[in-house]
Amino acid sequence: MIDAAIADGAAADAADAGPVTLVGTIALPASPSAMAFNGGTTTLYVALAAGGDAGAEIVVIDGTSNTIQTTIPNPSDAAAPVAISAMAVDPVSNVLYAAASSGAMLYVIDGTTQSVTAAIPMPSDTYAIQVDPFAHVAYALGTGTPFVPEGGASTVTPATITLIGGADASTTTIQVNDLATSPTPSLALDSVVRHLYVCGANAVQASNATTDLAAIDTLDTALALDAGATQQGFGAAREAACAAGWGGGAIATSSPSAVDFIAAAAPVSLPSTFVPQFAEGAGTAAKANVVLFGYDSTSNALEIAAVEFEVVDGGAVDGGTGITVSPTSAALGTGTWSSVAVAAASGGVMRAYVAYGPGGDAGATSSVGYASILMQ
Repeated sequence: MIDAAIADGAAADAADAGPVTLVGTIALPASPSAMAFNGGTTTLYVALAAGGDAGAEIVVIDGTSNTIQTTIPNPSDAAAPVAISAMAVDPVSNVLYAAASSGAMLYVIDGTTQSVTAAIPMPSDTYAIQVDPFAHVAYALGTGTPFVPEGGASTVTPATITLIGGADASTTTIQVNDLATSPTPSLALDSVVRHLYVCGANAVQASNATTDLAAIDTLDTALALDAGATQQGFGAAREAACAAGWGGGAIATSSPSAVDFIAAAAPVSLPSTFVPQFAEGAGTAAKANVVLFGYDSTSNALEIAAVEFEVVDGGAVDGGTGITVSPTSAALGTGTWSSVAVAAASGGVMRAYVAYGPGGDAGATSSVGYASILMQ
């Protein structure tokens, strides 16, 4: 349960602040398109959208001082730069993986020199990236698209997962059976027990939204991928995000809004107006916390929810839920929020960055808000 407040990682008086405490904001020169945090060097990477004076570069921010240190030129065509749509970091190797929003390219960037060391063609555009810091490999989730022509049979382009690893950044790609990633893809990795979770719409049924799936792949010692991973269906519920990291996994859904822990007998319900879009998990095999970022369906305001899952005497016991940012309270920034990067999650405390673009708000500016969140 969420029951106290924190400020910048330290305990604070619950009467003075809420359980989500805004620590500060960082102004950006353009709207953000993706973020990633390197806990090993306390560095935040923010990719900027193309357009206007922006060249879709990657801004490098010192996570200690929370100031912009430098920028990495966009690795795509300088004459027509393509914005980065997904990023992830290997904190041990100090390597950043960045995927272009179009053109099916993934770039490997050295975190020491902040320079591109490899440009890797992908089978399709990349929606999400996860990195295993123990095996030093990255997993990239490629788009899959169901297409149903009028009066004809459906045609499916299956989603793919590409493994990138080794000194030569070699790749291995598989198709994910029965899965397309339209319209809401998500990828989560538990590097402790080596489970990879990929969520998305059923490739055959996505056109009429009847079934969403979560595929769970138990990775073997050869770092191979199993195309026939265990799958879990959610019927009419809309999959929103996967979370993992404590020796288990959870799937957030909307319509109805809930969190379904893989080991639990029943989902944990969330308020019906809360629409989750991003989930992050932390904890242990005995007790897990999932923090969800989403919006209120009536006001479109940013909301943050936390769900606790506890295992007692070998049985699954669901804990409490609570919305921690109400639609009328102060947001972490102005404009439209677009992405989240988690800087740390331990001891029941999460430190997160939330990126904002101006959206349709003429008075808003692009920025990153960083906040402390109490998960239990």
